[in-house]
Amino acid sequence: MKKGLRIYTKKDIPRINQLKEEFEKLIISFRGLYYPGKNPTRFLGEYGELLVQPKLLNNFDIEMFGGQSPADLRIVDKKDSTNKKNIEVKLSSCKGEGWGEGWAFAINAKKGKVDKAIKDFSYFDYLICIGLDKDYANPKFYIFTQEEIQKHEKEMRNDRKGGIKRGRYSGSHGLIIPHEPSGKEYIPNFFNDILNNPNFLENWDKIK
Repeated sequence: MKKGLRIYTKKDIPRINQLKEEFEKLIISFRGLYYPGKNPTRFLGEYGELLVQPKLLNNFDIEMFGGQSPADLRIVDKKDSTNKKNIEVKLSSCKGEGWGEGWAFAINAKKGKVDKAIKDFSYFDYLICIGLDKDYANPKFYIFTQEEIQKHEKEMRNDRKGGIKRGRYSGSHGLIIPHEPSGKEYIPNFFNDILNNPNFLENWDKIK
């Protein structure tokens, strides 16, 4: 086993759910007592992974690495251990922005596998975006393949040339899911087609 590697299986689901509940208590305390009204962004990365893991463990084992790793999780096919896929997880609470109300995710491009001088999304096979309500509850899961994200890469750029024209995503790409179709000119049509699209919403069968 590689140094720093942790492997989770279906039998770990109860322990993960218990840890998820502890995180939820921590988020409530952080927002209501320690920093009233402040969003607990320092916890959201770990919390997002805990929300996703039990759903993936029904069909896959999960490998997690200590320290730096290309993506957040690596799933391993239970029937074929050579079939491994990288999963990137993003989480957002409900936001009110100039484009309306919805979720906004920063999606980072990284050094490519073929040409490291060109940044792309080849470090993950699937992207899971989790949208929470304003109380950081009631998660909705949106699942994208790497190919789907790469196809819409230009629309996700923060470069004012057909992509997002918002400073929020300076130095990265952004994916926005409006709760209602946005007529704002800086919201690409692709984003308006995500909210209730069964190809993205809760489509766990997409992950293979």
